[in-house]
Amino acid sequence: MYADAAAIPSADDYFPGVGACRAIASLIKLPKRELPAWYVVGMAEPLEGTLLPAIRRHGYRGFKLKLSGRDLSADVARTAEVYGAARDAGVRASRLTVDSNEGYESADAVLDYLEALEAADGEAYRAVEYLEQPTSRDLAGRPFDWRQVAARKPVLLDEGFVGMESLAAAGEQGYSGLALKTCKGHSMLLVAAACAHRAGMMLSLQDLTNPGVALIHAALVGAHLPTVNGAELNSPQFTPAANAEHAERLPELFMPRNGVHRLPGEIPTGLGSRL
Repeated sequence: MYADAAAIPSADDYFPGVGACRAIASLIKLPKRELPAWYVVGMAEPLEGTLLPAIRRHGYRGFKLKLSGRDLSADVARTAEVYGAARDAGVRASRLTVDSNEGYESADAVLDYLEALEAADGEAYRAVEYLEQPTSRDLAGRPFDWRQVAARKPVLLDEGFVGMESLAAAGEQGYSGLALKTCKGHSMLLVAAACAHRAGMMLSLQDLTNPGVALIHAALVGAHLPTVNGAELNSPQFTPAANAEHAERLPELFMPRNGVHRLPGEIPTGLGSRL
């Protein structure tokens, strides 16, 4: 679809001299067949009954931590607890990401968390790969300078991305990258990803519990784009019954094994309706 540089008037202005088609085409790669599986760890869930069985059953090595952003000591302790529990369960190289759902009051509070975590548990600190939208999504009303934090760990724009104008504001404020979501629209995702990538921003693909065909769509996007996390696919964790129709046909995609979601060998062009 993007091989021919057809005009896209609604998007071409974001790519002067190149155009949207060429910019998007340069972003799309030959698909990866394996995507790392991510397990979402709630703030208060008992790890013995949730995380540890999931590690034993599916081999998870990537963990997305939900933190409060309001209690520094608790957030540091929880991060170290999850990392330690995974290590004790046999995970040698955990990958952690942190999502406080806009809970932190300021960039300084996020910096305090990172400094306290490094002092308390250097291994857990080193395992943290990025933070999703630590503070308010209101980039205009509550702007922060993220450069000091980003010098330690990447900070990704997530809920704050509400339109293409958000990318310019995020760049000015020192955000490291963009957390993509397929539910915000396929065309929006591709244009935003190409624009962010050309600006030197990193990309991740996060989830809002996409089941069934929506999981296939997200997996294909993660397989084709240069995302740092592959793709977060959390409906196998939260809504497995909604995947039943497709999981029987594509078990290795819908149910991670050895910490990986696997796409079939033959991947059709498009959004996967024939997958």
